[in-house]
Amino acid sequence: MSLGVTSWGESGSSLGIRLYYASGQGSVIKEHAWDGSGGWYDGGFQQSCVPGSRVAAIPAPVLRVYLQNGTDNSGVTEFMWSNGWSVGHAALPPA
Repeated sequence: MSLGVTSWGESGSSLGIRLYYASGQGSVIKEHAWDGSGGWYDGGFQQSCVPGSRVAAIPAPVLRVYLQNGTDNSGVTEFMWSNGWSVGHAALPPA
């Protein structure tokens, strides 16, 4: 199972936690979120991925999620949050 997590803030209402996980047959990455109060909820991130893809996330300065969605075979695609999810880079070059 693929799992990635990131957080920001320190406590109370400034605390944000995002958990990204593979669902279904491992072909979709979804988000579960915590924003300091009110408990956990299903976030708005949901992207198809290559089965077995890993997921990573970073919080700042812009929340970004990385996964393999089949672009350029095994390229890693960057998704970023800015008043909605969009593709930052369709396929990052190999390291």
